Amino acid sequence: MDPGALARAIAEDRAAGAVPVMVVATAGTTGGGMIDPLHACADIAARERLWYHVDAAWGGSALASDRLRGCSRVSSAPSRSSSMLTNGWRPPWDARCS
Repeated sequence: MDPGALARAIAEDRAAGAVPVMVVATAGTTGGGMIDPLHACADIAARERLWYHVDAAWGGSALASDRLRGCSRVSSAPSRSSSMLTNGWRPPWDARCS
């Protein structure tokens, strides 16, 4: 997610009369392990007084890592570590031995 685009979208929605209610970010997509800029999204959600939801999927444990520590500002963050064990999941990196 691009934090600048998020902030602009919120402003544009409000200018058009819409009422934004939440920011939804991701901490580890099941397919590729992508992580949104969680701290920047938290800043925007707090500034705009919006609910801040982080879909933690299989990356939920990363919220305790050095890189993401401090993201306790999320309003909700479900973690489904079982996501990585279903549907033939394999890590987004090459973990095979040659």
